[in-house]
Amino acid sequence: MTSSKFFRTPWLAFLCSGAALTSLHLILVPSVETQLELPAVFATPISLIDWELQSQAPVEESAENQPELVGGTVHRYTKDNSTVEIQTRYLTKMDASVRNLLLKYDLASPTVEFSETTRQNESGYYSVFHLSDTAHLTSCINPRGGSTVTAAQFTQNRYANDLRAERLLPIMLGKQTVQDSRCIWVYMSTPLGDRPPDIAQQQLETLWQTWQPRWSDHFPES
Repeated sequence: MTSSKFFRTPWLAFLCSGAALTSLHLILVPSVETQLELPAVFATPISLIDWELQSQAPVEESAENQPELVGGTVHRYTKDNSTVEIQTRYLTKMDASVRNLLLKYDLASPTVEFSETTRQNESGYYSVFHLSDTAHLTSCINPRGGSTVTAAQFTQNRYANDLRAERLLPIMLGKQTVQDSRCIWVYMSTPLGDRPPDIAQQQLETLWQTWQPRWSDHFPES
């Protein structure tokens, strides 16, 4: 038996069991419409070493136009002559491609092949690039596993990390889906000023090393 078949067999069994139990739950228990609320962690001020928080406000998009959007915050920081804006959105049942999200939310996206902007560290994948006079970094923080930038990476993360015994009961009760499609999507930007693009991008990468684990460690339970 190949390793892929070995992995698929328990996963398919898990899917079938979860689907059957969830169906039984829906039959026996009246369905209740629930509206996801923005977790309290989004309202908590975030301190960054050597940076001063200038403002923190909700994102301005409407859920009518972005049904996957639960909400989010925009943080603005300053350090010496540098400024950085960090937009953090809580999404569910969304397009897992970060490039597609950039286009949908009308945010700057790279003009080169997206794969050329993708980098990886111990915490996962992220995209970093510059356009005109601004550097950008963006990534999708997953509920389990590392961060991702492509739909394929997101899906692989779900197969590798959503198949856990402790999730079976919530799935049976209909409180969680078999595949957790949530994401904390981060979009950072900073003006280049008189800096070379690679220096500004390195600054964002340094901030990402603090920002990513902070949200990953406090990812909402459901």
